Amino acid sequence: DDEAGLPGVLIGRYPGDEYSGVIMSPTSAKPICEGYNCGSAWFLATHGVAEVIYATAAAAAKGKLTISSTSQDFLLAAMDLALPKSKRGQDKRIPSSKVLAQKLIAGGDGVLARAKHHAGEGMHMSEQI
Repeated sequence: DDEAGLPGVLIGRYPGDEYSGVIMSPTSAKPICEGYNCGSAWFLATHGVAEVIYATAAAAAKGKLTISSTSQDFLLAAMDLALPKSKRGQDKRIPSSKVLAQKLIAGGDGVLARAKHHAGEGMHMSEQI
């Protein structure tokens, strides 16, 4: 997806998740991979991330968003999800509330665009991507 220039991100339940309706590995097996970019993404988890970004955008639009050192990293990352990975990380400051809300909406849209790319015929979405 990153090589194709898609915006957004896909989210799984946890790193290394290999659920596909059956247990894939015995508990004593060495994991195939660990950490980020490992495991199976889920539509529900991915859509949940978009929902959180949209709720944050709504709070920003109403002027009710408190920006802290903790939330700043999330806000910058969420705004970047509107862009392909190769163009992320350029914004280092949080814009005004109105612009922030617009950029957050675009970030949520980027997450859903990537999920839509993986939807099946007729927008069918199974659990996993």
